[in-house]
Amino acid sequence: MQLIYKIEFNTSNPYFKYILQDLIKEANVDATCKQYRTCLILRFDAKAEEIESFFALLEKKLPVSIFLGKSYVIEEFDESIEELEE
Repeated sequence: MQLIYKIEFNTSNPYFKYILQDLIKEANVDATCKQYRTCLILRFDAKAEEIESFFALLEKKLPVSIFLGKSYVIEEFDESIEELEE
């Protein structure tokens, strides 16, 4: 199952990207996390159960922050937008 999840994010600091990458490893799910100027994009290519397990882990471990905005599933993402460099 492919899924693209967008988290609105209004800072260029990469700390949430690193947290999400660590959670992806911990959950052992086939996913990537990229940071852009206004958002973080999580892309999954995994079974529905694995994605659900990842989001359960995310809910438990992701710190609450004023920097995080809305988050939702999207159909596609414009890959021509430049990813923020670390």
